[in-house]
Amino acid sequence: MPGTATPHRNKRVEQQKDAGTDSFAEKAAVFATRPIRTEDEYDHAQQIIRQLLREAHPEGSLAYDVLEVLAILVQDYEDKNVPELPDATPQEIVQFMSEQRGMTQGDLAEILGGRSRLSEFLNGKRALSIGQVKSLREELGIPADLLIA
Repeated sequence: MPGTATPHRNKRVEQQKDAGTDSFAEKAAVFATRPIRTEDEYDHAQQIIRQLLREAHPEGSLAYDVLEVLAILVQDYEDKNVPELPDATPQEIVQFMSEQRGMTQGDLAEILGGRSRLSEFLNGKRALSIGQVKSLREELGIPADLLIA
């Protein structure tokens, strides 16, 4: 028909369609063609990324490219919409993790070597010793680098 434009075709996608494949990556590729504007789209993009990360994909494959583009789109959305959290102090981290595990102040005092040491630490008057850092890592699962101020 004169005057009608022929749409641009992606050879790799066309070849895969011709081969009869209907992969998750092909479906995800459609989603990865536009910016992420809403929280629902952001959540959906993260789900797609998690699904694609379940398997290794060779560089240059459709799945690899979709992952790369979605990572860029998610990062852009986060830069524009997700506020940065302030760095938590070691005291805040210990309090949060102990609360999550249902521990009492007495439990924490045992880990840190007594109530006075716990009080000094929580009030910022005393840094943690290496032994206390190890104990907190073992008991609460807190990485040591988060406990060193």
